Amino acid sequence: MSGLAIFAIIIGVIGFFFLSNATTGTGIICFGCLLAIIARMNQADKHHAETTQVLNSINRKVYELPSPSDKE
Repeated sequence: MSGLAIFAIIIGVIGFFFLSNATTGTGIICFGCLLAIIARMNQADKHHAETTQVLNSINRKVYELPSPSDKE
């Protein structure tokens, strides 16, 4: 999890304590949205890392120079 996501959760929890009784329901919904956004960010980050790894392995195979022993 990124530092920004951890910071957002900390600020969300701190902000939850500043809610009045009238806005508690809205605050709970907002905190749920914050968690969903952070989950989506983590999912996208994982997908990006996997895609980058695959593309780097393809790139290494394409641009790999043949070794002298391969010519024999």
